[in-house]
Amino acid sequence: MNKFKCSAVYVTAECDNWENGCLNITNNYTMSAPYIQGNNIEELKASICKHFGFDLDGFCEEYEGEPNRLDYQRQENEEGEEPTDTQWEAFKKGEIDLYFVTYSFYFEETRKANIWE
Repeated sequence: MNKFKCSAVYVTAECDNWENGCLNITNNYTMSAPYIQGNNIEELKASICKHFGFDLDGFCEEYEGEPNRLDYQRQENEEGEEPTDTQWEAFKKGEIDLYFVTYSFYFEETRKANIWE
């Protein structure tokens, strides 16, 4: 049986201001490789959501030329959590900045091989 295993995660965070939008100069990049897998792409997405506490609706479409990449995007506060209702209201008033975060999950398909054949 084939499995789909997450091999790397790249995270970009852009400071987001309600009036000015994302500020490209504030990108942060980190990399990690958690042990996440699934029997198919949908199971892999569900495993990612369970591991990171995400909702399934944040995944973006596949990128052309990168079939082994899944992106998940959301707004986060300074603590790396989804904003509270109070924080959303302050953001919309221009009182605080939030972060537009993209998690890029790279995965590989693994196959169980019978070495005796």
